[in-house]
Amino acid sequence: MVEAWKDGKFVASIYGHDDGIRIVSKHLDGVEHQVDIPPSVVIKLSI
Repeated sequence: MVEAWKDGKFVASIYGHDDGIRIVSKHLDGVEHQVDIPPSVVIKLSI
């Protein structure tokens, strides 16, 4: 599990899940899929 913090405040946790990776945050604001090699996603947070 990984925790993300900004300015001393908890922002998100990232951990493994049976189907992949789970990101938990009350600040989630969208996902942007990028068709790079390798493919990637940008998880947008509104803080």
